Amino acid sequence: MFLMVIIYVRLDFSISKDEIGESRLRVSGILDKLLNYLDKRGATYAGLDDQFAKVKTNKDVNSFNSAAKNINQEYKNVSGLIGDLVAKLKPDAPEVSEKIGEIQKLDKTLKEIYNQKQALYVDKLIPGKISRGAFVDAETTLNKKKDETVDKINSIIKNLH
Repeated sequence: MFLMVIIYVRLDFSISKDEIGESRLRVSGILDKLLNYLDKRGATYAGLDDQFAKVKTNKDVNSFNSAAKNINQEYKNVSGLIGDLVAKLKPDAPEVSEKIGEIQKLDKTLKEIYNQKQALYVDKLIPGKISRGAFVDAETTLNKKKDETVDKINSIIKNLH
């Protein structure tokens, strides 16, 4: 009898699926990719900040526009990948996808702030259509809004971990 039990247990190759475990692993993998893409998107903003600093000192609009075009293309690519991953994440973890949706909304606000900053530099500062004091005030206001939005995004990302 003992020998029969051992043989039966050894020959029992039935595999049981762990749906909850698989779902957690899937969500974890997608979330890791999302965080990676969010970092890449953050790097595009850092690249724009670098270009703003360069155009502020050398006033070369053509090189700025070229670099900004490349950075914006990278931004669009990464944002598209993020959107695809959010769609994959929604069925398995709707609460996480809602948080990512909040990040996406805040990112649209942040992108608009960067667009305003770009217009400030290219359309007003470089051609000399704005006084230095007015420029500093406008830039300070935009930087404050940018910092607030980035802080909100970072707090949501910290809660995802």
